[in-house]
Amino acid sequence: ATAQIVAASGTASKLTIETYNQGTGGIGSTLVLRTSQGNASVLSASQAGDVLGAVVGRGYGATSYQINTPLTSTGMIVQAAQNFSDTAQGTNLLFNTTANNSTTARTVMSVTAGGNVVITGNLSIQSTTGSPTNTSAPAGWLKVTVGTNQFYLPLYQ
Repeated sequence: ATAQIVAASGTASKLTIETYNQGTGGIGSTLVLRTSQGNASVLSASQAGDVLGAVVGRGYGATSYQINTPLTSTGMIVQAAQNFSDTAQGTNLLFNTTANNSTTARTVMSVTAGGNVVITGNLSIQSTTGSPTNTSAPAGWLKVTVGTNQFYLPLYQ
């Protein structure tokens, strides 16, 4: 099934999900995207690699919108990292972008089921000139792995 919200020219389409909580610790509004194997009559477990949900963006080219599967679209994708059961439901979170002068999206960052953040391509960290004003020992270290090389960056408070 497909639902489409169309706005008049010059206005934005939007979907608002609003929740009013009383007190602290409220649930909040939730958008749930669910996927299973099987069919509407007989559901079966999601399998490793299945797209469980995606929020993607598509722009209009010269003649049409690009039609892609969620894994080949620009956006945020939730993917099963393992075959699902009632006690095992590992997931990956993928962030896809499309480079300039291209129509091919690729995963540029992912958060794996194990909690690792993987950035594909160039990592840009802005630096400043000079040295830290805090001359005490660093509060901790950030380990950065590039290929087979490991770098440790000091973290100051």
